[in-house]
Amino acid sequence: MSLKKTTELFYSSIRYPGPNTTMSKQWSERISEYIKKSDNFYFLDAGCGSCRHLAGILDDYKNSYGVGIDLSNPSLKAGENFLNSFNFQGRFELHKKSFSQKLKFKKKFDVIFAIGSIMTSKDYEKSFRNLCANLKKGGLLCGMIYSERGHQRRYEIKEMLHLLTKDPKVMMDLYPHFKKKLMDHTINELIQKIKNYYYQAKLKLKGKSTYYGYAAQENITKPVFFLDTFCAPIDYGLNTKDFQRICNTNNLQVLKLAGYEKYKAKNIDNSLAKILDHMKLWDQIRFNELFDQYPKSLSFILKKK
Repeated sequence: MSLKKTTELFYSSIRYPGPNTTMSKQWSERISEYIKKSDNFYFLDAGCGSCRHLAGILDDYKNSYGVGIDLSNPSLKAGENFLNSFNFQGRFELHKKSFSQKLKFKKKFDVIFAIGSIMTSKDYEKSFRNLCANLKKGGLLCGMIYSERGHQRRYEIKEMLHLLTKDPKVMMDLYPHFKKKLMDHTINELIQKIKNYYYQAKLKLKGKSTYYGYAAQENITKPVFFLDTFCAPIDYGLNTKDFQRICNTNNLQVLKLAGYEKYKAKNIDNSLAKILDHMKLWDQIRFNELFDQYPKSLSFILKKK
């Protein structure tokens, strides 16, 4: 069986991101710096799954029109029902398509989202090219890709699990042997966890839990998350040097890249800061990435020149 078919069957079987999905305003909030809530724009959600992000954008941007593509028929069906439940009829369309292949739509998009989906394609550079070919000049390419450094331990655990068994249910039973215990975390890691819990609780109290992401439905979709985390046929991380090549190839400008685009890394002394002052942007970005002791996934907002 081909890798493409294996991937299609995998995501069809788990109905990613799960049958009990909730609307997400996470990316609606992130693009608000660049797009007004009253703007009329045409956007693509590439790898839309059950359409939680697509729904959040349609809900906040009343004059937007969204197109979702995915390989999973069950996810697209669940997504259609989900979007219709919010009365978004006439403002969206869904298609079974793969961005690993050339795409053709009635017109180019103002914004393209690829949120946690490109790293499931066999050739990420080709996928980026296919998406950028459908993006208007001045348009935004937004999304998230796993960080090579941030996910290193997860890839090690995934390899160990697959050495032990090919049965996902057995993997789930074995996983606790590899999961970090409380005392295995550093003090800084524990502080970060506390900050994350506080942030989630704060958003929940404000009625904005949909702006955080998956936290609100963590228990509901736990088996789905496990399968996606440890059983996906294609799954890899990138680094900022990969993004530099992607941007150069596709004529893209960095607006946001996991916070690494900021002028100076946090918590560095003045002697290092003075050197950073004279570094080129991509060298600064790479330095900040390597300086980060707790790297996360690479969220990005790129602009087509």
